[in-house]
Amino acid sequence: FLLMMIMLLLPLIDNRAPRKHNSKSISPQMLLNQGGSRNKGSKGAKSKSKRDRGINRKNEFDSHNASLAIDHDEFWGVSPDDDYAALTADRYELRVSIMDSLTHLLRTDYNWNDNNSLERNFNDVLYAIQVGIVGSQPLEVISACELLSVLCVTLGMEYLELFDRYIRLLKDRVNVTTDPIAKACVIKALGTICFIWATEDEDTYSCLEVIANNLEDENVTVLTSALNQWSLLSTTVDDDYIMDTLVPRDLANITSLLVNEDINLRIAAGFVFAYICDIVKNVHEDFDEGYFEEYIDANSVIDLMQEYGEDLDLAITKDDRKALKKNFSKFYATIYEDELPETVSLTMNDQTYEFESWVEIIQVNSLKKILAEGFQQQFFSNFLLGEILQIEINRTVVKLSKTEKRLFMSKNSYEKRSRDLSRKDGRNRKRNAQNAALFG
Repeated sequence: FLLMMIMLLLPLIDNRAPRKHNSKSISPQMLLNQGGSRNKGSKGAKSKSKRDRGINRKNEFDSHNASLAIDHDEFWGVSPDDDYAALTADRYELRVSIMDSLTHLLRTDYNWNDNNSLERNFNDVLYAIQVGIVGSQPLEVISACELLSVLCVTLGMEYLELFDRYIRLLKDRVNVTTDPIAKACVIKALGTICFIWATEDEDTYSCLEVIANNLEDENVTVLTSALNQWSLLSTTVDDDYIMDTLVPRDLANITSLLVNEDINLRIAAGFVFAYICDIVKNVHEDFDEGYFEEYIDANSVIDLMQEYGEDLDLAITKDDRKALKKNFSKFYATIYEDELPETVSLTMNDQTYEFESWVEIIQVNSLKKILAEGFQQQFFSNFLLGEILQIEINRTVVKLSKTEKRLFMSKNSYEKRSRDLSRKDGRNRKRNAQNAALFG
């Protein structure tokens, strides 16, 4: 009887006793890893476990991001209409994310007629823009104004009824927006939609007046935006209106920016003053600074531009003096030596487009700022840009064969190395010439 009891209790005692683990024992995961040695199976199981945990963490991270933003690649023409419904969400962060994604996609991959989803949800897009412009969050105001500017250029002249919807709203918001960056974006949107959609001169005149009022602002960002939009809209009105209205009203504020602490703003003001002088020469044939004596101290302004062009301001850094000399020497030459402004060139599809007049340069530079990273794509596919710039754009797509790509585009090809060396030599020559002109 005792022997039988001992035999029955032995399994229980054995299970309760602590086990000594052998480092070389085979785990269940290793047994599942058929065809491999113990060490190899253990290593593979461990790696797989880490990989699975990494994938799970990535899925959680992507899910969290998906609740806040829409991926650019999935948003365009692939996402369901629910993504557009987020434009009417209560959280402004979500609306901002959707508007930023849509702005980027309209710039870089826009095809309005083929995107039925965007067309169906057009009212939601307009609603988000309107709510964003009047919003209290500067980030939302900025996103809404950027989207409206890009939408205006990509839609073209087919939606002129939107002009009346937003023009009064933007005029009011210019006066009440306090954040300088948001205010600059509102001014930019106002100038853009007026430039594209305004069909009556009176509308352009009223927009110019609102923008000109901000040439007295103290913030550099606001001043730069106002000056850029003033020059853009001035290209759409008659020279007589500029001479009779804009010059008497705004010239003093523009020339006062020539002594601003910001170097880039000084250069922009010098550019606009040289543009105004060119208009005076077109009307009166010969330029005479005495024409401006009624509104500004013309001799002091000309002397200041000449000083900047000769690198005489020793109170600023060497780089700033170099930038001032490079630009103001050209501005001074356009005024007194009848030289043309610096040409803006665009090369696309083996065809070069050159813009030489003041009006063309101002307009193409403004469009580049609006479309940003999508300018080349829009220039190639958006017919409105050709109509604005009055050029015929060659839209024939030229594709290289695999052999041509290897010969011309490969980093190791002779042609690629030759082009790199040629560009490097050209940059060196240009730098040496600038240094020689700067330091004698």
